[in-house]
Order: sequence, then C-alpha cells, then structure tokens
Amino acid sequence: HGQAPADIDVKIAISVLNQTNDPQKAIQVLSVSDTARDWKQSLPPHQYQQQLSAYLKQTFQAAQQLERQQQQPYAQHALDFTR
Repeated sequence: HGQAPADIDVKIAISVLNQTNDPQKAIQVLSVSDTARDWKQSLPPHQYQQQLSAYLKQTFQAAQQLERQQQQPYAQHALDFTR
C-alpha cells in the first residue's frame, strides 16, 4: 500500500517541524525530495522555482491541517473531562 509522494512529504514536514521547530529546515529537506528532484531535472529553472514554491506552500498547509486534526480528538476528550 504505497503512499503518494505528497502524503509522504507532508509527514516529513511534520516530523522535521516537530524535531527542529524550524520551517527553513523543513523547506531544505523537502527541496531535495524525490518530487522536487524530478521537477528540477524536467522543468526550466523559473518554472521549477514556481512549482516548488507552490508545492511547499501546499505541503505546509496540509501538514498544519493534519496536525490540527490529530490534536482535535484530544481536545474533545479534555472537554469531556471538564464537564
């Protein structure tokens, strides 16, 4: 059951951010992902930069959303205990 590269990159971003709390480090790691390397080899430099920038933004948004979803059940349980 292979995961899509984008899903893997989201998990990598979360992992790097959790370990380092440094968005720049996560950007460095994602910039050498398989997806980014493929684009760098196949796209003109300007298009590569645009594509990578949009991809990084999308990946960080997905990572933030996933983090919020994972925290929600705990927040709901905490509310249940305070009632």
